[in-house]
Amino acid sequence: MSTAFRERFDTLVQTLRADARIEVFAAKLGPPASTDALNKAESAVQRRLPLSMRAFYEAHNGAFLLWGLKGRKYPKLKPFEFPDYDAAPGCINLLPIEKAMSPFWQGESHLNEVDEDCWKALFGKRFQSFSKMAARLSFSAQNLDPDQAENDTSSRAFEDTLLKFDGFRVPEAIMLDLYSKNNMAALLLGPLVGRPADGTDRGPYQAEEPLVIRASDGGADMVSNGMSFPAYLDCLLASWGSHREGFAVDDDPARIERWEPEEAPTLESIIEAISDE
Repeated sequence: MSTAFRERFDTLVQTLRADARIEVFAAKLGPPASTDALNKAESAVQRRLPLSMRAFYEAHNGAFLLWGLKGRKYPKLKPFEFPDYDAAPGCINLLPIEKAMSPFWQGESHLNEVDEDCWKALFGKRFQSFSKMAARLSFSAQNLDPDQAENDTSSRAFEDTLLKFDGFRVPEAIMLDLYSKNNMAALLLGPLVGRPADGTDRGPYQAEEPLVIRASDGGADMVSNGMSFPAYLDCLLASWGSHREGFAVDDDPARIERWEPEEAPTLESIIEAISDE
């Protein structure tokens, strides 16, 4: 998948540069992420990374593309920083792993609280914080009923265990792709399904695969369809780094495991749309 992404990214950039109406301001793929950086990322989110995501970052630690119409003036944008208003319409700004996966997910990335209805629609279960899920797994590992422990008002055992995990500062979502001022792609971290392989209470935990969602309104609104990481890579390449159509949602958010649009946008249609802006 990582080799295919590099080839498709290079082809996309070559096609853009061959069009006389377009100016490519920057295009780069980061160097491979180190094993240490990947392990630290897993520690920050206390979850194992999906193999597809780990393979992507092992090949290139971040990706940046910025393009617009020739002759138009756009604010300058450095790789992996927040775009300003009126930024260039074509932007892929996939953050390096160490910048994306921070435990300070709200203070540093401006992401809001996880929308519990969206979580339930995408993962099929009631939202629980990392602390709550880890505490319940801890009681299960002791052959104790987590429901009984949680509901036992005569004991502080569950509450004390919960406080222990609260100290880990584990994010529920992270920023992934800063492609416009008001919209970013965020990684919604999945529910825990098992304790760390070494049997301790410190991660990374086994978890369901995370889903990429759109955090709109500057990160305040976190309701959209959820794409697997490979589906999101397909989506941003198929959209030429412009508006990510796959996030659009009418009623209930849906999981998108594979990106198979009925009609992918053509470069001509995108140029026509941004020419009218």
